[in-house]
Amino acid sequence: EDGLWQPITDPRIRAVMPMAGEGWWLFGERGLAAVDRTVLMFVGTEDGLYAENALIFEHLGSADKALISLVGPDHIEMLIEARMNARMRHFATAFFGTHLQGRPELAYYYSEEFVALHDDLAWGVHKGE
Repeated sequence: EDGLWQPITDPRIRAVMPMAGEGWWLFGERGLAAVDRTVLMFVGTEDGLYAENALIFEHLGSADKALISLVGPDHIEMLIEARMNARMRHFATAFFGTHLQGRPELAYYYSEEFVALHDDLAWGVHKGE
């Protein structure tokens, strides 16, 4: 009745790492504001949906959210290049290890401090040079 979809959730979900962040048009600002789970987004800056991913990230309601921008690749490169796959596995392992396995020592490996050590990564929405 209020124009929003019914909540898409389950109490067992404690952390989310969307791999194909899409849906601004589906959820909108109000729907994304309702997100209350820990979120890690990881996206290539040349992905055709990068601007939409940034918009989604900025409107997520979760107090515990992070966006890691991989500077350069597009969506397909992230899927097919071994180095990109290794990066995604690294961040997924650190993120879910922290939030699902209760291993806080892994949080550093998907932190702003860790990302700053890599020239091809940017913390948050990448504004370019």
